[in-house]
Amino acid sequence: MTERQLTGRSTLGDWLAHPVGGPLVLDLLARQGREVSQLGPAARVMSLRRLVELSQGLVPPSVVDDLVRAANDGRLVTEEPEEPEDPRTRSCAASTLPSGRG
Repeated sequence: MTERQLTGRSTLGDWLAHPVGGPLVLDLLARQGREVSQLGPAARVMSLRRLVELSQGLVPPSVVDDLVRAANDGRLVTEEPEEPEDPRTRSCAASTLPSGRG
């Protein structure tokens, strides 16, 4: 069975569950000195692109394209259609991301 292709709009949960994407995201977090557990449960339903936006510059947007290519055998997979924002992520989004302060 072929794994679903990951994009910047795939949720963090999708990335973590993916056999290639999971280790890529865990490595990215480790390089930031962070763990998934520090992001909070709301982060799992946010897209990877949205998490990067909320990082306040700690993670550059180009990282999303790099991760998408790495997870899809070097191909930059085009985005799936825009999904409505999950209202559960609005109020807690700012508190789920690393602040960059150790």
